[in-house]
Amino acid sequence: MFRNLITLTIFLFSSMAFALQGAKLSDTIPYPFYEVQRAADGQDNDFTILNSGIASFEKRIQMIQEAKKTIEVEYFIFNDDLSGRLVMQELALAGKRGVKVRMLIDMSKAVLQLSKYVADLVSDYNIDLRFYNSAPLISLSNIQFRNHRKLIIVDDEQVVLGGRNIGDEYFDLDKKYNFYDRDVHIKGSIVETMRKSFDIFFEDKITLKPKLPREKVNRRIEKAERKALRKAMSPLKLEKKLKRIKKKYTKKMNEVMHFVKRSQEDQEQMDKIRAVGKRVLDQVPTQSCPEVTWSTDRPGGNFKTRLKHKYSHKFRYLRKTFYDKMVNVDQELIISSPYLLHNRASRKMMGHLADNGVKITAYTNSLSSTDAIYVAALLYKDVKRWDKMGFTINAHRGVYIPETETINEDIKKARWGTHSKTYLMKSSDANEFSISTYNVDNRSSYYNTELAIFCKGNDDLFDEVESNIQSRIEHGMKIQTNKKAFDNKTGEEVNRFGIASSNVTLMKLITLPSWLLQFLL
Repeated sequence: MFRNLITLTIFLFSSMAFALQGAKLSDTIPYPFYEVQRAADGQDNDFTILNSGIASFEKRIQMIQEAKKTIEVEYFIFNDDLSGRLVMQELALAGKRGVKVRMLIDMSKAVLQLSKYVADLVSDYNIDLRFYNSAPLISLSNIQFRNHRKLIIVDDEQVVLGGRNIGDEYFDLDKKYNFYDRDVHIKGSIVETMRKSFDIFFEDKITLKPKLPREKVNRRIEKAERKALRKAMSPLKLEKKLKRIKKKYTKKMNEVMHFVKRSQEDQEQMDKIRAVGKRVLDQVPTQSCPEVTWSTDRPGGNFKTRLKHKYSHKFRYLRKTFYDKMVNVDQELIISSPYLLHNRASRKMMGHLADNGVKITAYTNSLSSTDAIYVAALLYKDVKRWDKMGFTINAHRGVYIPETETINEDIKKARWGTHSKTYLMKSSDANEFSISTYNVDNRSSYYNTELAIFCKGNDDLFDEVESNIQSRIEHGMKIQTNKKAFDNKTGEEVNRFGIASSNVTLMKLITLPSWLLQFLL
């Protein structure tokens, strides 16, 4: 733990020294992990901000249906639920009409819901499904290095990226728990650079191309047939043996068939979702971004690379870009992150900004709205520290905010949390915002590979993002140091843990373990 904190502290001070020399840390990031494009140079990029989950789902479906040549899909989570099935079914239809589809899904044992049998099934539909970091659970260090990137690219022309994984809770479809999140659809020249970064991830040695179960079955069949010839086995006995070999494989393949074969019920749900999604999406404007910065980490990080290489310099690219962007903010920094867990380096950055009169506002989860109680435990423990630094913490209370439509009323009654990773940087020269996969925590800073897109120079786009964040803040509460919280609309005192406090005892019990293990959180 202390080694990681020391490393991050050294990174911060070396970063400041580098900046004082007039250079940018991002200047050391190789292509295609970093690129800046400007409309003035003829590089056009149009942005559509996707605050609504159901509209973001619709945009993905439209993109897949518009694909003519290639689709790249990369996610930390791809669930076996309604939205996961519908997306995969559309990818299978695209593959069937000749589109080359490549998928890269993180192989975290805690969240993985796809399997080698799914990879086998979709291979018949021109889909190449691979998994990132197949390290076994016993490899306690290597399993920490996850691929947290989230994007879908079509024909090198358009992309959707941001905080959302593929799962019902990300698209306003779950009756128990949903996330308020944020994606952006980009159409333009920067997309090709993103695809080239995907190529590197897809072919990296840490990526597993699974051995398809059918290959094992075919080998067993060939072996059985050769043995039958040698021993003059009767045709009937051989047939029974081959049937036994095929039985398990057939059963497993039938279990995953729903990923490519759409049921009538799935189609009815798809029609209902798309009807709402289209209505919401049609109201969202598209605007050009004058200056776009793309940045992402490098794949392949593991225990060995951390020890043998200059890990921070050679693998942790995105935090260099964030440093360059934030260090020069001179008015206000607004952070929307589901987790707020600072390390020494980020505290130094926040302290630097506060000392220079920068207003810092955060929007995050309360205990009632979070999907990670252990992170909430550290948030509540550190509220007093943030307040002393002038850091205003606003939290979601766990309730539905009427900013978008849902397909039925039951979904509005679910528990809701925030999951967006958005950063707004106000400066005297120009305002800039970032939509990313990067959380304010040690996992994003040190272990997970992350990505981000930055837009600078379009105040209407900036205002659109800020307006949505401020609306969510308005429906939330401000957490104070005196163990109180106040509703941001009425000013009345409310439960600082959100709408419910059933997990308070558990949170208190795990505060100490969470503090001890915060370098992994």
